Amino acid sequence: MAWRANARQLVVGIACVAGVACGARSPLGVGDGASNDGGGATCDPNAPLALVATATIDTATATHEPEERPVVVWTGTSFVVAWSRWNAGRYDAALTRVDVSAHAIAVASPVSFDPGRSYPLNMRASWDGAAVALFFADEDRAIVMRRFDADGRSLGDVTRVVARSSGQTIVTGAFFTGDAHVLSWAVQSGTSWDTYVQRIASDGAPRGAPVLLYHGGGYDLGAGIVASSDGLVAAWSVHAEDLPTAIETTFVAALDAAGETRATETVLQSVGNGPVDLVAEPSRLDLLMWDPENRRATLLSRSPGATFRPRAAFDSALGAPRIVTDACGRLAMASLTGAFDRNTGISIVRIGETSAVGASIDFHTSVDDIEEMDLTRGGDGVLVAWLEGGNGRASPSRVLRVAYVR
Repeated sequence: MAWRANARQLVVGIACVAGVACGARSPLGVGDGASNDGGGATCDPNAPLALVATATIDTATATHEPEERPVVVWTGTSFVVAWSRWNAGRYDAALTRVDVSAHAIAVASPVSFDPGRSYPLNMRASWDGAAVALFFADEDRAIVMRRFDADGRSLGDVTRVVARSSGQTIVTGAFFTGDAHVLSWAVQSGTSWDTYVQRIASDGAPRGAPVLLYHGGGYDLGAGIVASSDGLVAAWSVHAEDLPTAIETTFVAALDAAGETRATETVLQSVGNGPVDLVAEPSRLDLLMWDPENRRATLLSRSPGATFRPRAAFDSALGAPRIVTDACGRLAMASLTGAFDRNTGISIVRIGETSAVGASIDFHTSVDDIEEMDLTRGGDGVLVAWLEGGNGRASPSRVLRVAYVR
């Protein structure tokens, strides 16, 4: 979930809120996926968390293997998973439809596409009600969009949506709300990063000019953005010096419809403890902080008009954790587990008012490391997608898998 140059990344997330159409931080970025409205599902708010099923989406062959972080979106009736692949000496990308029920997962045959002059790395996806929009940077350091239907079939050519920049460009998030995608990206400027936000129509036309959200150092890349009942809200952190051990200040800001900052508040100042995910519930905001050195995740929450306060804390969070709400409004956290230098499992736990509720759902890799992870809610549960990679194993060895919990 790569908004910064070290291991911690703030995830761009949009959560469903009452009255708001909803729609991932790899940079801390924008979007938990589009149309995350739960699909009209009904569920028991007190039911224990359960693993429905797991499935394999893509495996390495002699000529190709999945790479980079997968992205997951909910279309209202099914999930779509997109990922990049190293294929016979060049990059392409693929999408697949994933149907879920109370008892099973059904994965369709992947549909691959040629990204042309683009590199489909650090992709972000958004569902606009009719199509999946994939956003990624091309070799000219511009950002392009390509649209697909719910079965992964292309609906047109690549459209450039953000002009070429002077530095390395990384898409940090995307989600759809109202009548446009909210797109965020970071541009390298010397040893620093500038993070922008802009609204993009479904046809790729800009809705207003790019807005500079903030200027950060070499460890400050991306911003988490959500749609709340009060409008757009963003979170990011900035180091006092260009060092991971320097004082880190976490900010939360209210944005207008164009992405301009209306008000900013300082949430926390600390060393090594920064934001990795942001979710809006109907009655509060949830900000997930992560201290990778001590492997500790802390959930901060606030109600309207109040300040952020600690809600729950979790140890053994080895990899950057993520949070998401399901159709019942229940909050869950997924984190990587394992040894100090080996992410060999994923743990998903439901979060109550002050601590975990019930037993966690845990699964372990059949190979070695989990390199990347994404999750999005849909139906009455949450789909988690992850990339398993060999720790020191000869390439190709990566495998892309999904799990559905509810």
